[in-house]
Amino acid sequence: MKSLTHLTVLMANKWFSKSYSEAAGRFLIGCDLLRENNHNVQNERLFLGLKGPEEEPLAIDVAIVGNLSSGKILLSSSGIHGVEG
Repeated sequence: MKSLTHLTVLMANKWFSKSYSEAAGRFLIGCDLLRENNHNVQNERLFLGLKGPEEEPLAIDVAIVGNLSSGKILLSSSGIHGVEG
């Protein structure tokens, strides 16, 4: 039988990425999957002009799901916190 710690790590790996690049890639794949399922998705990548620990360009990814003229939209972002640091 697997330990609770092992199962917790397996579950965390499903939701949490090991690197910034992996997380950003998964976010963009999620946007594509929503589009494939006929959702209106607009996304944009805002590059910060900085590099991460793996020399990757840092950015803030933003996705808007829904009709912008609607009273209801979902706004989700992924990336580093911003330029506060």
